[in-house]
Amino acid sequence: MLHLARYNLRNPLDFDVTWDLTQDGIASSLRITRAHASIELKKLKSSGKVEEIYTHVAGGRSKRKAYCLTPVGMAEAEHLKEVVEEMGIDIMPLLDMKRYDPNALLKSLDEESRSVLGLACVLRYSVRRDTLPETKTPIPVDVTGCTAVENLKDRVISVMDEEYLKEIHSAAADYWLTVEPDKKERLYHLVKAGRIRDACKLLINDKYEFLDSMNKDIRDIVDEIEGFPEKYSVDVLEMKIAAALEFGDHDSAKEAAERLAAVDKEKGTLFIADVELSRGNTNNAMAVLGSGEDSSDRAGWALRMAGCLAAAARYDEAKELLESTKDEINRTGDLSCLNDVYLLLSTVLIRMGLPDDAIKQLNKAMSSAGKRDRDRISIKLSEAHLSKVDCIH
Repeated sequence: MLHLARYNLRNPLDFDVTWDLTQDGIASSLRITRAHASIELKKLKSSGKVEEIYTHVAGGRSKRKAYCLTPVGMAEAEHLKEVVEEMGIDIMPLLDMKRYDPNALLKSLDEESRSVLGLACVLRYSVRRDTLPETKTPIPVDVTGCTAVENLKDRVISVMDEEYLKEIHSAAADYWLTVEPDKKERLYHLVKAGRIRDACKLLINDKYEFLDSMNKDIRDIVDEIEGFPEKYSVDVLEMKIAAALEFGDHDSAKEAAERLAAVDKEKGTLFIADVELSRGNTNNAMAVLGSGEDSSDRAGWALRMAGCLAAAARYDEAKELLESTKDEINRTGDLSCLNDVYLLLSTVLIRMGLPDDAIKQLNKAMSSAGKRDRDRISIKLSEAHLSKVDCIH
C-alpha cells in the first residue's frame, strides 16, 4: 500500500501509468516475487483498498493490468505512513531498491541474487532479464523486460571489493561470449576482470575487425591492456599504435612504438617511421627508415619509404619502388602485404594523373582479396573512377 500511495492517480485511465504500478513493477520495486505480489494484490482488491485497471503503461506497446489505491486504501496508507514516520523509520529505501543503502542491499541478498544483481550492474548495457539466471530476489526491470539498474549500478559497484568485482566482470565477459555474442563488450570485461591473456587472444584473433570498427571506446579498452605476456607484446603494441594514430595521438603512438622497438627493433623502427609520417615529418620518417639494406622485412620497409616519397610528391620514385616490391613479393610468395602495395601504388598513380593504370592495379588486387581488403579496394576504385572523370573534364 505504501508503494502504491507514492502514485496518487485521480484519473488513471486518462494517461499512461508508470510501469511501477503493474504487478511486475510492484514485485521489482519491493524485491518480492511476482507470485507474492499477486497474492497481496488479491487481498487488497477483495478488501476494497486497491482497484485493478486495464490501461496503457508508459513505454509499453499494449494495454495491461495496473493497480492503484481506492480512496479507502489511500486513507489507510496515509495513516500507516504517519505511524511509521513517528517510529523514526525511513520507508523510502524499503519501497525503492535504487534508494537502498548498497552495503545493506547486498548483505540482504542470497549469493545467487547478489551475483546476478552485480552482473546486471557491471554490464554496460541493459539486457533482457530472461537472459540472466533466475534469482529469489527480483532484479529491477523496465516495461520491456530489460534490466533497469542505471540509478543503482554505480552505488552497488562502489561497495564491491576488488576481487569480487573482477569475478563479476569475468561472468560478464562470459555472458557476451555465450548468451549475446559481442566481441567489444567481451574484450572490455576481460580487461576489467584481469583476464589479460584471454583479452590478448581475442584482440589478436579479431585484429582487423577491431581495427575496422575502431572508435574511442575500443581505443580506451586497448589502452587499458597492460601486463600482457611477452609473446603477445608485438601484436598488442601494434594495436595500441594503430588505435592512437586513428585518433591523431602521435605522442601515445610513438611511446608504444618505442616500447615495440625494445622488443623487436626492426618492427619498432617501421612504426616510429609511421608516426613521423603521420605527423607530416616526411624527412624525419625517411631518416628513421634509412636505406633498408639490412631490413629483413623488405616489403614493410618499402611500403613506408614509398609512402614517404609519395608524401614528398616524388611519385616516379615511389612508383618504381612499389613496382619492384610487388615483383619481389610475387617471386617470394609472401603475399601478406601485397594488397597494401597495390593500394598505395594506385594512390600514387592517381596523383600522377593515371587513373586507368590505378584501376588496372586495383582490379588485379580485387581478384584475390579477402573481405576486409575488398572493402578498402572498392573505396579506392571509386576514387580512381572519380579521378578519371575529373581528367576527362
